Amino acid sequence: MTDLGRLYDEIRVSIGRLIEPGESVIEHDDGSTATYLVPSLLNQLRQAVYNGRDPHGRRSSGVAAPLNLDAVDLLQTVRSGAWDMATRWDYRGIIRIEDQLAHVQVEACRCAEPDTVSWVASTTAGWVKSIGGFLDPPRPLELVAPCPACGVRTVYRPDSSGEAVRVAALSLSPDGCICLACKYRWPQTHFRHLATVLGIKFEWDLSHSEEGG
Repeated sequence: MTDLGRLYDEIRVSIGRLIEPGESVIEHDDGSTATYLVPSLLNQLRQAVYNGRDPHGRRSSGVAAPLNLDAVDLLQTVRSGAWDMATRWDYRGIIRIEDQLAHVQVEACRCAEPDTVSWVASTTAGWVKSIGGFLDPPRPLELVAPCPACGVRTVYRPDSSGEAVRVAALSLSPDGCICLACKYRWPQTHFRHLATVLGIKFEWDLSHSEEGG
């Protein structure tokens, strides 16, 4: 396959994930699996703007729901980028991201300019990665043990929807361990000492986790 052919395939895959519904395979406790239809990444992002509430931003009481500003910013980035791409190929359709990206896919996969095709491929792949990371961020590693400094074992923290969920107080990252309750921090060089204090075996390898903590 030529480089252009590979880039065309990447564009189709990325734009497909952005604008088309997808499938999610769930494994149950008994080992069985089930496949569910899930909204496109763009529709999931729109839902996240209102923290999963109705698209007009209203709670059941009729009071306006707070916006998730990170989702708003990310959606605006894709909206403006999709418009810039679409108008490069004289798009004159309605201002809807899905239609713009569908137009981009057709035109970009006809384009013979490697730099342009590579730009579309890398940009749309970046949007997929950014939206996926926003919707399902990597969770920091947790140490389920009482904090040696304050004794707290678990705390409640807001998740991406704003709901309070219980998590371990001790959160691990390559930078160290921090107690989410008292904010006491142990650098990674003190992990072995921390393990001794907690009475656990030291076998943490955090080199793969660059976004924890």
